Amino acid sequence: MAASRNTIYLQSPCGIAAFPSAMSLLKPDGRLVGTLARMSMVTRTRSVHTVPLQRATIVHHSLQLADISTNLKPKRRSSERQRRENSVQATFDADLSDQVSGHGKDLKPLQVGLAGACLVALDKGTALALTRSEALPAVLRNLPSSTVCMILVAAALTAISRADQSTAKRITSFFEPAVEIIQRWMPLFYTPALVMLSVVGQRIVVEEGVRLLVLVAGGWVVTLGAVALIAGLVKAGVQAEVGDAPNMSPAAPYSIWEVLTWAGVGAASGLVAYLAPNAFGLHQATVAAPFFICATVVGFLLGTQVPKPLKKFLHPVITATVFVNVITFLAGTFMNRSFETMLGLYVTKSMQTPGGGDILMALLGPLTLTYGFTLFRQRSILRHHATELGVVVPLAAIFSILTTVIAGRQLGLQEFLTRSVAARSTSLAFAIPVTKAIGGDESIAATAAIVTGLLGANLSLRLLSTLKVQNNVARALATACSAHGFGSAALASGDADLMPFCLVTYILMGAVSSLAVSIPVIRSSLLLL
Repeated sequence: MAASRNTIYLQSPCGIAAFPSAMSLLKPDGRLVGTLARMSMVTRTRSVHTVPLQRATIVHHSLQLADISTNLKPKRRSSERQRRENSVQATFDADLSDQVSGHGKDLKPLQVGLAGACLVALDKGTALALTRSEALPAVLRNLPSSTVCMILVAAALTAISRADQSTAKRITSFFEPAVEIIQRWMPLFYTPALVMLSVVGQRIVVEEGVRLLVLVAGGWVVTLGAVALIAGLVKAGVQAEVGDAPNMSPAAPYSIWEVLTWAGVGAASGLVAYLAPNAFGLHQATVAAPFFICATVVGFLLGTQVPKPLKKFLHPVITATVFVNVITFLAGTFMNRSFETMLGLYVTKSMQTPGGGDILMALLGPLTLTYGFTLFRQRSILRHHATELGVVVPLAAIFSILTTVIAGRQLGLQEFLTRSVAARSTSLAFAIPVTKAIGGDESIAATAAIVTGLLGANLSLRLLSTLKVQNNVARALATACSAHGFGSAALASGDADLMPFCLVTYILMGAVSSLAVSIPVIRSSLLLL
């Protein structure tokens, strides 16, 4: 092969127009960049074809449009290369939220606001349709609306994509910024449940607290081992390894400037709440809501600035919980009000007079809905690992809840305490609805899920190595099903390629758990145990 000013000589069986892959980049000035790949031909010739430069350039552009260019990807990327492309910095922050969202792109406020409003409306509309539709059977009306909406979103996007990929891409592009923002701030939405533990915890004596901790820790160990065993048995009959998945978006780091901004807004809103507690005829809790929301955000952001080694134990959600409690206590002291009274302004448990905590927890539904977009984006994992996910995840969900309820009874715990920790292995977006469905306390449920997650984040890899679980799929299934996002983040920190698989696994774990306890037969059985 040679090049001159006016012509380019390409050796090929039938000329450049029939070249099977354009592995060289032809520039208009006649220069040749790149190399030709070694090619197997059915017939080989030694003929040399002379092609005018203009024609060769046109043919090259046509080949590029046909996606036959120098950037052809190999069938399977190496692990190192995929890690670089994923650009993942797996940490313990935010229940994987800082790894699945936050491009750092220029956002359009109008688009984000409109998309966010559509997500909220879709979530609330589904809830109304399920609860108020007399045409639906009772079994369907009892299903968790947010989980149902998540499944419908993923199914609808998949159907649209099969019919017209461009339409599906436009829909996901419209919602993507709002989805990213919601998922980036997901820990804020269940922080209020942890904050209220200071009130609920007064009903728990020390002895019960110890037994409760034994139940949560022991339950995590048993669930991890059992799921690893089940996954190993299923994996023995399935040869698929963790396949390639769409790249995860790099994290948008939390900065100290965000802390200062939210602190300033919080100070201003706190001053308004103090000077005009019933401004515009609103309830005191509603007027104080911006102040408490800002306090929650600042506490979380401060936690993200903690050195990484400490985050294994001092998760940003914990710092947010402590910070809100401290701010609430100081505000109550300044205003001559009791701590419990101030917490009553933070969470009123009424959306007619919502406090800051009520507003944050109301976004758990839209957060669950956004997982539908995540499942659609990672649908290749669902196809590639349908057997493992379809067998292991449902068994893990039922096993975790069932064994927790039985063990709690054997330990002599009160029924409401046992029910409160039954969903300890599921992500908090699902654990709180599951706990409500079986009559538990959401604050205890949130605490149990956090403790389980921290145990998984710090000990899962060591325990799996002790159990000699070497297969990546089995390790990912066991970790994600037993310690949801926290454990998944720890596993992904060692092998970033497992992160999408872990994400899909713990979303499905939560979805199956919430759907299972909504079935009357299963719920009644759990309540009778």
